[in-house]
Amino acid sequence: MISSTTTSFVSFLSFSACRYFIELLCSLPKPSRLSNTLRLVSHVHWIVIEDGRRTVRYVENILRQRGWYQRTCALQFLRNDTESVIGNYKGAVVYFGDDDNSYDTRLFTDYIRNVKKLGMWAVGLAGGGPLESPVVVNGTVVGYRAQWRPERKFAVDMAGFAVNLNDVLRTTVVFGKSCKSGFDAPEPCFLDDMGFNQTDIETFGVGEYNDKVSLMVNSLKKKQGNQNC
Repeated sequence: MISSTTTSFVSFLSFSACRYFIELLCSLPKPSRLSNTLRLVSHVHWIVIEDGRRTVRYVENILRQRGWYQRTCALQFLRNDTESVIGNYKGAVVYFGDDDNSYDTRLFTDYIRNVKKLGMWAVGLAGGGPLESPVVVNGTVVGYRAQWRPERKFAVDMAGFAVNLNDVLRTTVVFGKSCKSGFDAPEPCFLDDMGFNQTDIETFGVGEYNDKVSLMVNSLKKKQGNQNC
């Protein structure tokens, strides 16, 4: 005979194991999905960022055992091994992509590839809202359409900007520095430390007063209480 206390404990363990299994199943397709997109774009060097202590065999098979780096390590790698990344090409653009986003290949071919300094565009389903994007008036960014702290100097999602490699190489800026003005968000921290201003921003797919916005990237991060992949 099993007491009610024991029964509850067993049920709790079963629920936790089931929830972990569901989350694992939801996570596994993400690197594969991003990998399939990037395979369609020529001349892309994918630096994978991972916060785990051990590699995952499933991801290793996709990446063919490439290194695991945090964003700061990725920047240091680019600065120390620039030639091995860009080869004989005259220039390159740095974009911080996540495997839990979905990407249109035109983001890479039409937007990122044409960034001369600092490029920005809209991101769908970001920050708890339908989209986040810069607000453009007379060709200049005057603010941001964002759910959280739109008054930030750069209220942009990580998936919503790219920086020309030349600007990365001229500084030693990395992620992880404190940034009170950015409310400890990494994006405004990084861009502000890089020395960028609003006049440096090139916008892609965003019309005047946001009358027309083209979405080439969507954030698919799972929100609290939402078990969808």
